[in-house]
Amino acid sequence: MNKDIKLFLAIGLTISSLTACNSAKQNQEAETNTEVVTEDTLPDIEPSISEDDMVAPETARERDYKERILKKGKTKEELHIAGYSAFYTEGDLNKDGFNDLVIMEIGEDPELIEDPDNFPIDNNPVELRIYFGDANGEYTLFKHYPKSIGASEYGQPLYISITDKGALRFERKNFDYKAADEHGHATHLFRFQDGDFYCIGLEEEDFGRFGEGEKVSVNYLTRKKITTPIRDFNHISKEAKTESFTMDSLYTLDKVFM
Repeated sequence: MNKDIKLFLAIGLTISSLTACNSAKQNQEAETNTEVVTEDTLPDIEPSISEDDMVAPETARERDYKERILKKGKTKEELHIAGYSAFYTEGDLNKDGFNDLVIMEIGEDPELIEDPDNFPIDNNPVELRIYFGDANGEYTLFKHYPKSIGASEYGQPLYISITDKGALRFERKNFDYKAADEHGHATHLFRFQDGDFYCIGLEEEDFGRFGEGEKVSVNYLTRKKITTPIRDFNHISKEAKTESFTMDSLYTLDKVFM
């Protein structure tokens, strides 16, 4: 081998080594700069239903409601249970090409509505049912969720909808009418996969009377959490902080409290 070839190979090897070292150094720096958060530092997505609640004896009201649930029906009106205010949303949740139906019903017992200092607290139970549609235009009950949605405290309504991509969306707009200094919203996203509804995302905005607060977005599929400061109502800072986290598995709808 002549001297020119040996020199060429030596230079090539040196460049390759430097490139590899530089790449390794960059990867190491990236890993060092990546903040890792644990599951217990995430927003309130961890199961909020205690084991005691899950196995608590069924009340007479709960038993009556469950007995009145229709397993099948052609219309939302037919499936509605009298004595409850009903809210509906429709869309294709299980990607079979047919419209599905989500029913949220709230009790109407006036004795369960408190009104301290003109700030109503509605303690009426909230029931959730999901029906899958078929080619015959009939809805079949997939599951009833009796303990997934909390009462409408201080007039904090929960809105249900189905996105264009078929995700089930729950949004609670929060405003503390009594303190009048904190408001925002919390939005949960669920996707039907592997035979159940799993929480794939959560977004929370919390800010006070003067507009300062933060926005937290959690993607449970990518295991990323993004926190963005809110300077005022109309300006969300670009100083976002991205963190990664680990979790054993996604939470199913029946294990999440909203």
